[in-house]
Amino acid sequence: MKHLLLLLVTLSSIVVSAQKLEVKGKKYFLNNEQVATYEVKKLMKDTDYAAYANFKSYTSKTSWGGFLIGFGGAMIVADAVKSIASKEDYPGVMSAIGAASLIASFPVMKGRTKKLEKAVDLYNEAVTTPDQSKSNFEINIVANNRGMGLQLNF
Repeated sequence: MKHLLLLLVTLSSIVVSAQKLEVKGKKYFLNNEQVATYEVKKLMKDTDYAAYANFKSYTSKTSWGGFLIGFGGAMIVADAVKSIASKEDYPGVMSAIGAASLIASFPVMKGRTKKLEKAVDLYNEAVTTPDQSKSNFEINIVANNRGMGLQLNF
């Protein structure tokens, strides 16, 4: 029983002592090992909801901005190919839509790096500072009319 209890306390202390998340380029590192984006999202969701919300906002801004850039570029190229093949005037409606899409991508992508930095900072702060609302690990010996026992609180 003592060995089992010691093992339980040791494992819970390992789980509680999480490491800081680092961002190098577009890659995420935890304990100097690369972590996938979905794992970062899961860690943030389990640890701090504000960090998760900022990270989710970062990923959606990145996705929508990338879509608008790709769509705009494809529209401009498609209009150029269409004008060459059918000998029409080049700056057509498709080019205007593509240019508008490219211009619209800038405000969408504008604050995404700040969202990522804020998410990582909030996550690291939540990991390093202990949460006071959670109860600490306690072991009590309980005796009542049914007998004696061991009470574990997490």
